[in-house]
Amino acid sequence: MNLSVIIITKNEERNIHRCLESLKWAPEIIVADSHSSDQTPEIAQSFGNVKLIDTDWLGYSKTKSLAIENTSHDWILWLDADEKVTDELKVEIEKLFESPDDLKKFSAYKIKRRNWFMNQEVKYSGWQNDWVVRLFRKDKCHFDDKHVHESLEISGDVGKLKSCLNHYTYTNLEDYLEKYNKYNLLSARDKFSKTKKVNFYHLLIKPWLRFMRHYVLQFGFLDGKLGITLCTMSGVSVFFRYVKIWRMQHGEE
Repeated sequence: MNLSVIIITKNEERNIHRCLESLKWAPEIIVADSHSSDQTPEIAQSFGNVKLIDTDWLGYSKTKSLAIENTSHDWILWLDADEKVTDELKVEIEKLFESPDDLKKFSAYKIKRRNWFMNQEVKYSGWQNDWVVRLFRKDKCHFDDKHVHESLEISGDVGKLKSCLNHYTYTNLEDYLEKYNKYNLLSARDKFSKTKKVNFYHLLIKPWLRFMRHYVLQFGFLDGKLGITLCTMSGVSVFFRYVKIWRMQHGEE
């Protein structure tokens, strides 16, 4: 199979075994680890199809690009450490590579994610249509330069796979809060140059619209207490993003 998997890690010992266990069938896995202080490297090296690269943190896009540079195959499957390939997705990918003519139709493929938050599946709240491009030709795609929520710039058409990828995001509230400020700051840096001046629309209206979109229009209320928690935090994240941008506009980092 003409396929390499890439994963970037730092202190992912809680997740990496589950992820790699779901990839035992893959010919090659490149794990680019940014000096983990836990057991992540040892766990990764216990899998025979893993090539471990120890690297400084270069940012999400550049670290993934470094991993791609170390792959041997033309097609790349990109996973995060907190994701897992389902048995159905494994079979679908294997069948796809058994049909070279079908594989040539697209430069990349989207995969739908099923998301878990604090060990509960999120079925609505804006998470129900979480399609991500994860399988792609490395000569047709490259990562953009965003600080966070990086995506692929693709030359060619994009197909869709039928099977799902499981995503076990934020196992507890402390885990969420730990990453919250980091991601929010990176998102603010991405939007800083596009925001002329932060005003009350950014600080009041946009957070409220985000909450209403996820909670009402995208049926977050059907997720119960989890739904109102997620939708509220999503609105609050918009508020703090623009607070950070406002302070950046006044010379703060």
